[in-house]
Amino acid sequence: MSHRPDYRSSASGFFASPPAVDPATINALRRHVINLNFGQLSSSGGFTSSRQTVAEIFQEHLPRWIHHRRDEGPHRVVLYAHGGLTSEGWGLHTAAHQYRWWLENGVYPVFFVWETGLLETIWQLISGGERYLPQMQRAARAGWFDNLKDQAIEAVARRLGGRRIWAGMKQSAERTFAADDSDGRYVLRLISDLVDANDDSNQVELHGVGHSAGSIFLTHAIAAASEMRNAQQFGRFRSAHFLAPAMTCELFNQKLAGNIGADKIVEKLCLFTMRDELERVDPTMGPYSQSLLYLVHEALEIDKHEPLLGLERSLRESADLAKLFKLAKPPSDKIRTTEVVFSDTSMASPYGDQPVPLTHRSESRTHGGFDNDPATMQSVIRRIKGVRFDHSVTRFPDDRGVRGANVLPRSASLFQQPDSNCDCSDPPAPTPAPGPDKNPSPPSLQGTRKALCIGIDEYQQHPLGGCVNDMRTWASALQQHDFDVDCLVNAHATREAIIKRMENLITSSRSGDSIVVQFAGHGTQVPDIDGDEAGGQFTQGFDEALVPYDYLEGRVVLDDEIGELCRQTPSGVTLTLIFDCCHSGTATRMFMNQSVALNAGERARFIDPAYFVSRKAVIGTRKAVISTRKAVIGTRDYKIGTRDYSNERYLAPGTRSAEDAYQGASEVLFTACRSDEVALESNGQGEFTRRAVAVLNQASSLSVQEFHQLIEQAFGEAPRQHPGVYCDPQKLQSELFG
Repeated sequence: MSHRPDYRSSASGFFASPPAVDPATINALRRHVINLNFGQLSSSGGFTSSRQTVAEIFQEHLPRWIHHRRDEGPHRVVLYAHGGLTSEGWGLHTAAHQYRWWLENGVYPVFFVWETGLLETIWQLISGGERYLPQMQRAARAGWFDNLKDQAIEAVARRLGGRRIWAGMKQSAERTFAADDSDGRYVLRLISDLVDANDDSNQVELHGVGHSAGSIFLTHAIAAASEMRNAQQFGRFRSAHFLAPAMTCELFNQKLAGNIGADKIVEKLCLFTMRDELERVDPTMGPYSQSLLYLVHEALEIDKHEPLLGLERSLRESADLAKLFKLAKPPSDKIRTTEVVFSDTSMASPYGDQPVPLTHRSESRTHGGFDNDPATMQSVIRRIKGVRFDHSVTRFPDDRGVRGANVLPRSASLFQQPDSNCDCSDPPAPTPAPGPDKNPSPPSLQGTRKALCIGIDEYQQHPLGGCVNDMRTWASALQQHDFDVDCLVNAHATREAIIKRMENLITSSRSGDSIVVQFAGHGTQVPDIDGDEAGGQFTQGFDEALVPYDYLEGRVVLDDEIGELCRQTPSGVTLTLIFDCCHSGTATRMFMNQSVALNAGERARFIDPAYFVSRKAVIGTRKAVISTRKAVIGTRDYKIGTRDYSNERYLAPGTRSAEDAYQGASEVLFTACRSDEVALESNGQGEFTRRAVAVLNQASSLSVQEFHQLIEQAFGEAPRQHPGVYCDPQKLQSELFG
């Protein structure tokens, strides 16, 4: 339950291989990593640990570090436990990503890589609930109950062994420290010897950080240390920090609640976790619409509805825990003995108009995102160092692009159900306290950056499964490029709302601004009425169109309308369109489509044009009755004149090239496929979005052409769809997003 990699979709990076750790880094990690497998030091795999190598950490490497900084005490050592069910590879990646940052801040990290690697099994169990989706969607529309899908997934997870897997992970954590001769207690004795070997002038401070189920691991370590302390064999932890703790409140009360205080085994404890409204829309578990903590709460613990320390609702429902963590008291900028920091503090500050203290910040919006959220980790390091107002700590290296952890955009439209006229803009960010970090962010651009991200899965017919994930992925990626993001999701993404939001975004922009419109959903073609497409014949010409949520009422967003909106772009504004849908090739300039065979698990983002041909429908802004002429769609290739569909350079037979057609155009359009192809999605995400966002996250600066070329390369040598870019040729060498 640690950070989630790229998930095979933006919200599910469970199974992707971690980035390779180079040999030099592996060698450096031997001074910082203790590798365990089911409670014992690991003697197999790519990274092994033995009692000898562990002893070297505390008897050689750490004393050498203390000696080199002997005049800079106290010497702080942090024991770090990643989330449970995590493979050795991802555990090592966490250590490789973080260890230099801890050292640069004067803290020596020791990482427990307690590999269990069973999360894919959990995923497979909950994915089994998808077989019930058609019935569940009908039931939900009928108003039987809103959470039918999640309840079915929870039932599947329980019946097919989820509880057993979760219990095994917890047993692994407990087993590490259970017996006097356990490897975990051997580590604690080495730590105790290190502390005793240093007098007051070379004082060693011990701190703990546990992410997700790592809090369970750390709690068992602290409980074992408490027993040793009672026998005068151990000191204490100066602080402990639980990030989105997945432990039960019962375990916390039994093992830790009474051991916190100035004269206890843990001097101070802070929880960093999400507010309940974020837990309920965390996309990390894919078909399950809530956070992993809710899946544990409802399905994986022995008792259903088991209270968890990381759930806000569990903390508030327990009078004892609410009192312990002072939930009823006004917020304080002081570091209390016990307290909770609820994310996202950039969205909802408990301090009103005052800036959030540097030690009380967290911006993670997913369960797996806390351990690579810079705001959270910098709050943790300041608490450990006791520098509440000091900005000089080294900035945490942002790894969210690699692991895809924070995929949920900040737009309030994801946390509530506004009507189509609701203003879902973000609240103003709190004013930061004065003073720069060591590595300040680049200065803000002269203009503003705004984006509209649209994702529709819940079509009433032909639903999709990856478009909302795509929207969230793009929203998160764009936020990392300083965009303020507005979102339209599912039923809110009607034709009227899409056009209105696009128009407002474009017409309110000013010279120097950069704006982005992203769409993931169905695309289609509808008969051309005004004769501007492919020779002007009604029976042959088709307009391309985006398919909004309310398409069953005959509503679409035409390429002509998008083109008209683009032409309203003020001079000096950079407009970028990103369309992951069928017929997206030159969506502001018409092309055609052919059918394609789908593999198992794939879906095409395509609504059959026959729907719009065979019924009376109001299309776009034209109140026109579409012909009832029967059209055979998908069983033959549409050919207009002698058009060669393999060459996207031409708009229609005998017309200008696409480059000429876009001469002087305001927009830069990135498309998922050519017009003779379909945009594919699988495993909960669009094939285009998966590759495009990975490229965007791994590069700090790209030109429009470089971005497109890297996406093309990511599709490999035999792609089933070819991404496109359409713009004024002079814009190809300009910086992406201006």
